[in-house]
Amino acid sequence: MTGNFPNSVPPFIFQIDEIFENLGDAPDHLDCHGIWKPTTAPYASHDYTPRVGASGKTWLCDGLQIRETSFPWTAQLYKTFSVYYASGAGFWVLEGDARNPPNDDVFHKLQFNYHLYPPESSYLTCSGQHNMLRVQPQRGWANMLLPDIYHTNAAPSSAQYGGLVGELPIFLALMAFTTSREYLPFVLPHLFTAGNWVTSHTWQFTRNERRGVVVKVYNCPADILPQKPRGSTSNDIYRYEIGETAKYFY
Repeated sequence: MTGNFPNSVPPFIFQIDEIFENLGDAPDHLDCHGIWKPTTAPYASHDYTPRVGASGKTWLCDGLQIRETSFPWTAQLYKTFSVYYASGAGFWVLEGDARNPPNDDVFHKLQFNYHLYPPESSYLTCSGQHNMLRVQPQRGWANMLLPDIYHTNAAPSSAQYGGLVGELPIFLALMAFTTSREYLPFVLPHLFTAGNWVTSHTWQFTRNERRGVVVKVYNCPADILPQKPRGSTSNDIYRYEIGETAKYFY
């Protein structure tokens, strides 16, 4: 199987705001290898970039396609993650909104947990046990989505095994990084079609150094979609994240 069954992806609302780190006169924060790392220190701010890219826009994934929408005020926040890109390090991830960061957390490198179900799948997280994909099938999504440092030569033991699941806001951030911030609002509707995420597209650009995004995911309230009048719950989205109803990629 290389795609999702019809109606297996729950509807959800999301926002992708562009941000940048502002340290004032303070020096860059570096990790133990001398590579830039965004910081949540009190002297740092992560500033919103208005009217650029998808900033300030709200999007609806109805399970089959993505389109811009007005924000439904009955939607409940599910999860928020902030993600930056840095060459040499890959992606830095913070659980929460970097513009108002949690007091007890910092940015972590993108990591993976390996799930037994779906078999041999890789779960996107910032608190995982592994630095690379569990397996990598001969399909283009890994090349589109992730720098080489996350790739592996391991092949799935079965054609039905492997694939990508995990924290939905992190996944949406990675998809946003496959194109430029200026193109993003025009490309987003083309990244998810007929209930599946595309494995490649023609609007790919080299990732911008130190580009950051804050991604918020909300449930879809009832009666927003005539074809799915019950909308979605946090449990529906969670089941999607763990690969119980569908995968991001196969």
